[in-house]
Amino acid sequence: MRDKKRRRMFAAVLAVLLAAMMIVSLAVVVVQADELQAVPVSASEEAVSSSSGAESVTGTSLAQDQTGQESTETGSVDSSRKVYIENIDVTDMTEDEANAAVKKKMEELSADTIVFHGGCHTYETTAGDLGLSYSNTNIVKEALSIGTKGSALKRFLANRSMAENGPITLCLDLTVDADKVLEAVKNSESVLNCEPKKAGLKKNSDNTFSITEKEDGCKIREDAAAATVVNYMDNEWHGGEGGVVLDADITQAEDSTDQLKEVTDVLGTGTTQYSRDEANRDTNITLAVEKINGTVVYPGEEFSANDTIGPQTAETGFKLGGTYADGGVIQTYGGGVCQVTTTLYQAVLQAELEVTERHNHSFLVSYVTPGLDAAIAEDYMDLKFVNSTDYPIYIEGSVDESGNIVFNIYGHEYRESGRKVVYDSHILEYTDYDVAYKADPNADFGSLAVTGGQEGLDSELYKLVYNGDELVSNDLYSTSTYEPMDTTYTAGTKNATSATIAAINQAIADKSLTELQSAIANGSTVDTDTQQ
Repeated sequence: MRDKKRRRMFAAVLAVLLAAMMIVSLAVVVVQADELQAVPVSASEEAVSSSSGAESVTGTSLAQDQTGQESTETGSVDSSRKVYIENIDVTDMTEDEANAAVKKKMEELSADTIVFHGGCHTYETTAGDLGLSYSNTNIVKEALSIGTKGSALKRFLANRSMAENGPITLCLDLTVDADKVLEAVKNSESVLNCEPKKAGLKKNSDNTFSITEKEDGCKIREDAAAATVVNYMDNEWHGGEGGVVLDADITQAEDSTDQLKEVTDVLGTGTTQYSRDEANRDTNITLAVEKINGTVVYPGEEFSANDTIGPQTAETGFKLGGTYADGGVIQTYGGGVCQVTTTLYQAVLQAELEVTERHNHSFLVSYVTPGLDAAIAEDYMDLKFVNSTDYPIYIEGSVDESGNIVFNIYGHEYRESGRKVVYDSHILEYTDYDVAYKADPNADFGSLAVTGGQEGLDSELYKLVYNGDELVSNDLYSTSTYEPMDTTYTAGTKNATSATIAAINQAIADKSLTELQSAIANGSTVDTDTQQ
């Protein structure tokens, strides 16, 4: 009797245990099924990988079930039983094919443009330059294992989810390299970092002005900006053109709209002329005028011709042209630009602005009277003036088809009506030029070039101020000294015999034109001696 009761008790306990196990198993099935159903299109890799890790299924596709049969009666692939990596259908791919497809996808993503925004400017880079990669490197194995590997329950749940909810899509976990991002941020600073810039002016075809927008100053905070980019690329961006605002210190530009509205009057004009037949000189003059045209100078600011025109080099578009140097005329890049600054100087004088730096040429120029020129040379000569009025000035420069260089300075007329200024040049003393002789080993023997022959002089420039027809003042404004340019005879000695060169050098030492001409007439070349 006692044994019978024990058997009944044991059976009851066993029944309870079995019931509990069934309840737990059903709960697990329901939870896992719900997880898969919740993400039918873009499931995470954790939802589809087996607990023991994904296995490779090279050569096996999800179009077949576990018995090797096609999943539809017609033999076509069931569209609901597909697995994607991003937008790549890897259902029928081998592991190698899927890896190649993912690699191509990464190359496409790496070429996408990422725009850095800083202040008023932008800088473009690419996702590849930021060191784009993906961290879930086992994504191909995981994708190809869905519904074919793992426990029976895992395969059942995966296939059931696809049958009921459609394809499963796995996403690349994109990330960037922090060091490369910091490098890109530093590279962007040459474009994004800037000082605040006041609003400017644009001259319209009807001679009115439009006000251009001001620009705030910007200073990128490198480390913070790099962290922002990393966060954006890792957590927000997932292909296509992207954009991120970099962390920066912004300096607000001063609002000068009211001042700019007052720029309506021509304060001064300057004009000179040149021949456009000299192609290189024409290029240099036109380019320099373009660089100055449109410049706005605010009250108290100083204009620098060298800073505005910039380096005069082949790289910046300038050509070789005649320039005064070394006692004569030589070929340098930017030859002719001094006529541009001289023309601008005329307008500055008429506007009666404060000139802070001006240099006359070493020798006289033909396009203005003595004392009215303004030479520049990088590093040691410049034309500078200050806007000494209470309103901004606008510099307009142009070159017409006839070779007229014209500068107009616009501003707000600050002088009394009827005021007129005239600049009068007085020559104090002339300086005679000398005669010089030299040899040129690069010029062919037999040639004799003659250059120079120009007097020097000292001059004074007076500023005359009129009120109508009445002379109000007559004051010395500046002085200029121009050197004489010697007449120079240059004999070519290329390929001349040593005896001929000696005779030419002797004539040069004696400063005798007759001896030099005789040495050339009686001399010979190396080839002539060889034939004899």
